[in-house]
Amino acid sequence: MLHGSITCYFVALGPNSPYSAAKPRSGGSDRPLREGKFREAIPKYQEALKTDPKLVAAQAGLVRAYLKADDVSSAAELAKTSLAAQPASPPLLAAMGTVQYRRGEIPEAEKSFLEARKADPNLVDAYLGLAQLVTHRAALSPCL
Repeated sequence: MLHGSITCYFVALGPNSPYSAAKPRSGGSDRPLREGKFREAIPKYQEALKTDPKLVAAQAGLVRAYLKADDVSSAAELAKTSLAAQPASPPLLAAMGTVQYRRGEIPEAEKSFLEARKADPNLVDAYLGLAQLVTHRAALSPCL
């Protein structure tokens, strides 16, 4: 559980990390997402997944694209099925945490982000998710 303040760590992914940005593994389908073209990114990720259905970067990217396009139900369904097939995947755990946060499932989101961080201490998405939870709690603290 997160209590009190949190120290934010900015961790660069090293070239040896299996999830390193230096090794694009989404079939190039992440470009529209990075450019803010969320609806355009969805079919590109789907195409990458037709080529390799277990491509973790494409699965996590598609979850993010669905969320950015406000299609939370599709994001939740994909995160659930992807994580069922690869339960120890840090990017998928972080993606699930983001889905859970968007659905208001705060304790579950925290658990997913912590599991992602434990599995890959260099995964930036896990730290960003945890920071988002801390910000959320700080915003709510005057109400408690």
